[in-house]
Amino acid sequence: MEEKKEVKNDVQPEVKTKKKMSAGAIVGIILAVLFVLFLIFGGIIAIVVVGVINAGKDAANNYVYDIVNDELNNAKLRESSLNELYEKAKKEEKTLYEDLEKEWKTLSTEVNTFEKYKENNDKIKAYYEKVDTKTNEFAIKLREYSAKYAEELVKSGKTEKLYDNLDAIYEDLYNEIASSLYDDIYSGLLNDVYDYYYSGILSDAYDKVPYKDYSETRSAEYKLNNDTKSAIYKSYTNAKSDIYSLYSKLRSASYSKNIDKLKSDIENFKTEINKLRTNSDKNTNTTKTNTVDNTITNTTTNTVDNTVTNTTTTNTTTTNTTTTTNSSAGLTSGGISKEFKDAIDTYESFMNDYVEFMKKYKNNPTDFSLISQYATMLSKYNEMSEKFDAWDSENMTTEEFAYYTQMVNRVNAKLLEVSDD
Repeated sequence: MEEKKEVKNDVQPEVKTKKKMSAGAIVGIILAVLFVLFLIFGGIIAIVVVGVINAGKDAANNYVYDIVNDELNNAKLRESSLNELYEKAKKEEKTLYEDLEKEWKTLSTEVNTFEKYKENNDKIKAYYEKVDTKTNEFAIKLREYSAKYAEELVKSGKTEKLYDNLDAIYEDLYNEIASSLYDDIYSGLLNDVYDYYYSGILSDAYDKVPYKDYSETRSAEYKLNNDTKSAIYKSYTNAKSDIYSLYSKLRSASYSKNIDKLKSDIENFKTEINKLRTNSDKNTNTTKTNTVDNTITNTTTNTVDNTVTNTTTTNTTTTNTTTTTNSSAGLTSGGISKEFKDAIDTYESFMNDYVEFMKKYKNNPTDFSLISQYATMLSKYNEMSEKFDAWDSENMTTEEFAYYTQMVNRVNAKLLEVSDD
């Protein structure tokens, strides 16, 4: 009996312990299974996610690459187009100069004495007129090149880069090619003609021909050369002013990212070019080539800083001669109408103000107060030039012409101070 009790007691605690271990094992197994599942499926998910991310990166990189590559291609295309326009404009200016120079060499060989100059005066006038006309035509073409430059640049539609890219108009056309035109024609060719005839052949005839003949012929040549230079200087400065005005407007519109305004400014500019072209075709002779008041019976000899006729009153051989001596500041009112003098003085006063304004503007082109005045100043400049051109040199007296030429020389000297050579 005692042995059975011991066995019974040994069995009972063993059964109770076994039940507790089974519950813990189940929990452990569940956790283990979940962990294994997490490792398996979590790894798969992680691989998928990483793959998606990498694919996204590749797609993004390819997208950025395409954008950059397209932009580079567009930039190359625009650069190629601008270079083509630049080379064409440069070649056209060079050809213009070379053709006029070649014709000048032929003319100077044929007309190489005082007598031949008088006999071929019509040829001389025709040459001056051609220089003026051809130069003015190229000044209009230079505006057309500016419009084409602008159109090529705007094609990109990238206003952020356009602001800086527009500098090509200023650097290539406004500064370089326009300055080449000035140097070749105004400062080069016309100075050569002046030196050859006025200061050379005609001057050498001083003691070989009657003084009246010498004085009138030489004065007429001075006027031809000076009038042509004045007309060419006007063509040059007006073209530069128009081009700079376009450049400023486009830069302002690009800064505000206004593509519509950009396109509108270009179209308006092209409209103005067409007007200039029409007026140029209607009036191809813009150079005044008439001699100075040869209908006067009594000759009036003026001593004007020795720049107009390089003569003194003691050299006059004509018996009916009225001598007028002028101060170094300019001619007196004798022989000059008050209306004429007032107009010339007003024009010179304005040009002095214009030069001072341009100095300030060039020193500080980002000053908005000056930028707002720029268009107004250009408008006044054009208005004053039109009024000034209304004076027909054919109707000037000898004194008025001398007064006129002195003023033109002073104004041109001042304008050179703000010229971009």
